[in-house]
Amino acid sequence: MPSARVVAVMLDGTKHEAVGSFMALSDRVQFERRYNLSVLEMARQSDLLSPDGRPRANVTDLREERMAYFAWKTLVRGDPAVGDFEVFVDTVDELTIERLVGPVDPTAEVPPPGM
Repeated sequence: MPSARVVAVMLDGTKHEAVGSFMALSDRVQFERRYNLSVLEMARQSDLLSPDGRPRANVTDLREERMAYFAWKTLVRGDPAVGDFEVFVDTVDELTIERLVGPVDPTAEVPPPGM
C-alpha cells in the first residue's frame, strides 16, 4: 500500500500533518461511492498530465477536490484528526502530499524521505 506525508496548513495558521497509508482500499471505495467515478479512471486522467503539469489530452474531469479528498482521508487518521471534509476544504490554505518510498515506521521521529 502506498504511503505519504500529508501536510495541511489551515487559514488560521494551524498545521495538520500525518504520515500513513494513502489511497487505502477503504478510501478508494468511499471515493468511488462519493464521486461515482472509478479510481482507475481518475488515475488514467492523471496520467494524461505531462511532468510540467500541462495536459496531453482532455482532462476536463480532473478536479483538485479529488486529491484533497485522499489527503483528508490520510489526515483523518492522524492525531489530532481533522474534522469533516467540507469544513476541511473550506479552511485549508495549503496542502502538500509527499509520496514515501518503502514501509513507514510509525515510531520513527522523522519520517523517511520521499521520492
